[in-house]
Amino acid sequence: MAKNGNHKQAFKNALAGLWLSFKTERNLRLMGIISVLVLLLSFFLKVSLIEFTIIVWAIFAVLAVEMINTSLEAITDLVREEWHHQAKLAKDVAAGMVLLAVLGSVVVGSLIFIPKILNLVFSISA
Repeated sequence: MAKNGNHKQAFKNALAGLWLSFKTERNLRLMGIISVLVLLLSFFLKVSLIEFTIIVWAIFAVLAVEMINTSLEAITDLVREEWHHQAKLAKDVAAGMVLLAVLGSVVVGSLIFIPKILNLVFSISA
């Protein structure tokens, strides 16, 4: 964190962390690609503003939780290089947190997209 209220430096540090995360973490890059596809699907299916807002929140939640997971794994490795059951517990719980966020976003996406896709399919075939 920047000292003495230097918000410009804090913002630069945050952007550097975001860039480093996407550069080094394969799962985060994959989630980013999926997020772009979901946003494109949102425009194609003409979701409402409230639906789009929920989708964006779900996307940001998954990306943020993945970054928290990466941070916890890095800190765990820094503190304890050799295998330890508590380190494994910390890493497994953090991975479980990501899984819950992803599953939640899949549920949100399904509730929004499936009815629209079904409506589109059945209106075309009719």
